[in-house]
Amino acid sequence: MGYIIYLFALAPIVALPFVFSLWKEFQEEKRVKQMEKLLPNVLEKISFLPATVSFKDMLEIFSKAQRQEPDPLSREFAICSSKIKRGMPPQLAIEEMRFGNSLILSQAKKMLVQFYKNGLPTATVLREMADQIIALQEIARETEASTSMQKYSLLLSAAILVPLILALLYTISLQASSLLLFIAKSSSDVQSAVFISVNIYLVVFSLLVSLFIARQSGKAKSFITYFLSTAPLSLLVFHLTALLV
Repeated sequence: MGYIIYLFALAPIVALPFVFSLWKEFQEEKRVKQMEKLLPNVLEKISFLPATVSFKDMLEIFSKAQRQEPDPLSREFAICSSKIKRGMPPQLAIEEMRFGNSLILSQAKKMLVQFYKNGLPTATVLREMADQIIALQEIARETEASTSMQKYSLLLSAAILVPLILALLYTISLQASSLLLFIAKSSSDVQSAVFISVNIYLVVFSLLVSLFIARQSGKAKSFITYFLSTAPLSLLVFHLTALLV
């Protein structure tokens, strides 16, 4: 009983920083998606600028937009503009824009580099770029909808649903064996083995789920975050449910 109390105290302490890290990752994904959504509109606005507008002036225009109507994309333009004003080479300032792992936004970086080197393209070209990005977003949205649902379903299963079900089954098996008094002694060893096996299974299941999600999302470094979020929580849910039922 003592080790269960330690588990209840330790599991949240271990898991909380990594759950917070998952929340930050979710917020970052949300920020990147918002920037992707805003990008075609930005290109549309650029297409209305006079051909004589320099790259630095264009950044300054969007910096002012950040002050009037704050959004993640305008903020990145404002930061880029500020770095250039402080003497950073424009190409390096563009490379340091925080666009996450988005393929669409990484293409936007390349476009900005070309804008800096060659000047703004014609309005027609910019509108064609905006249309292409919108088409890519439609494809990406369909893919991300299914992968995101799969990702969070697996994390929920590993952390809560599977340990909850196993705890209920384990409790039922304990109650059933207690009714069979004539095999009580032999069943105690079996129950102990089952108890240990379930704990091992939960850790291994969390490990496999975390590895699968990290590889699927292309974020190998997130593996530790996923694992250290799900494994302690799954053990906590299992032991707490088995204790209370």
